[in-house]
Amino acid sequence: LADETLKDAANDVQFAAAHWGVEEVIPYRDAIVAANLELRAAFSTRQALDDEEPELPAERERLLREILERTAKATGLLDEQERRFDQLRDLEAAAPAQLEAMPASIAGLRDRRQGAEATLERVRSAYAAPAVAPVAGNLAEATKALDAAADEVERGRAAVATKPGAAVVALRR
Repeated sequence: LADETLKDAANDVQFAAAHWGVEEVIPYRDAIVAANLELRAAFSTRQALDDEEPELPAERERLLREILERTAKATGLLDEQERRFDQLRDLEAAAPAQLEAMPASIAGLRDRRQGAEATLERVRSAYAAPAVAPVAGNLAEATKALDAAADEVERGRAAVATKPGAAVVALRR
């Protein structure tokens, strides 16, 4: 069963890379490598059980438990990534509506940023520069983040009809 899950995962990751992009499948590829290592170790343990030297019952039980734990871990790693892909598929269905709602949210955040600028000016006039220095660059970073979010929203909105996977990636960014 774990071998089949590993084979299916290799197929799934190729589809996902083509659909959502290489960046989105990095964790899945890492999970495949880790699962493969677990299965190899389980197979080696099984070979040790099958060799000509019989194990004592307690050792045999420990080795069998190790095999079960390793195969369960391998399957769990892959199942976790499958759940992540299921979430991406769900997000793909919701992406058009969410991308349409984002410009209003970004505009609201820009308004809040302006309020934060006024607050920062009040703080600058009331406190010494060293006290304000730790937050001095925050407004510029907020502006950059909002501009990047707006760009991603536009990229996602443009991709909804033709490349829904790209729309999901833009929405997540």
